[in-house]
Amino acid sequence: MVYYMRNFVFALLPLLATCGTPSSDTLTDLGAQGNIQVAKRFEKYVNARKNGLDGCNASGSGARIVVSGFGSFQGTLRNISGLVAESIVTDAPAGTAGNYGIKASQREFVFNGKLITVCAIVLEVQWDLAAAGVLFEIDKFAPDTVIMTGLGLEGIRIESGAINNTTNLSGYDESGSASGDKNRPISSWVLSSEQGVEDSIRFLWNPEKIASQNRAALAALNSSLGLNSVNAFSILPQTAPNPKNNYICNNIAFVVQHGLKGVPVSLAGGNLVINPPPNRARTSGFLHFPKNALTTPLSINAWREFILNVATAASSKTSSAQPSSLEF
Repeated sequence: MVYYMRNFVFALLPLLATCGTPSSDTLTDLGAQGNIQVAKRFEKYVNARKNGLDGCNASGSGARIVVSGFGSFQGTLRNISGLVAESIVTDAPAGTAGNYGIKASQREFVFNGKLITVCAIVLEVQWDLAAAGVLFEIDKFAPDTVIMTGLGLEGIRIESGAINNTTNLSGYDESGSASGDKNRPISSWVLSSEQGVEDSIRFLWNPEKIASQNRAALAALNSSLGLNSVNAFSILPQTAPNPKNNYICNNIAFVVQHGLKGVPVSLAGGNLVINPPPNRARTSGFLHFPKNALTTPLSINAWREFILNVATAASSKTSSAQPSSLEF
């Protein structure tokens, strides 16, 4: 994968809402200050990874699955999506994205009798930086399946796609404080109207099929949380991209889905251009956790089991476990 940044170029070889009308001007999407900040932070992350920072790589047996989630935002100091993603690879998840706004690590283990390797990514709630971070780790990890997650509203929403539209709201830094104009879109579009950029892009999964495959997992989730028919969580498979979903969850999903298809993406006002090779991932999608999901250890563990069930059911590749493999 090659990353172009204004005034310098460096290459990394791979290891292996209502749609706005895109503008032809790619220089103003996050404003001058915001564009430069995103590009510089991503550069620092890439350099840190080159110099030994933990991350994901194309190793491990069975299906290789990416699970991403977010850190703090808008008073939500403990974001269930980031906590659950990180809980897959560590017993003590912090749910924070670290100094670079992107934190990734992987683990190989057995889940429900299948050997899998998961790359867990926790992201700062930052326009464009989060998307670039996921594409970077996808390039390094070469996954079969990509499951992105975030905090939503009611129910467990299995999203069907993403749209080329943004809302004029800022991102949030690691402490959960609003970034203001340092990370706020000026344009109404996620990606400029270039060849291969779709106005509305579908994910590589069938939400209704995912919901059907995970009825038992949903029942187990509700049972683990002590919920009954009155307050139980439900799965809401979406049939079309939601025009109201135009915040950073949509930003990352829209960019990553194009990247998986090998479409070059111009981020941070053209200060960061990623030319990803087509990825081998056959399944990708975005899941929104319900807003009332708790972040207690019991809840995190229950949601971890559910997300892993969704990921393995969605995966096109699984391997039988070996006796010596680590059980999850």
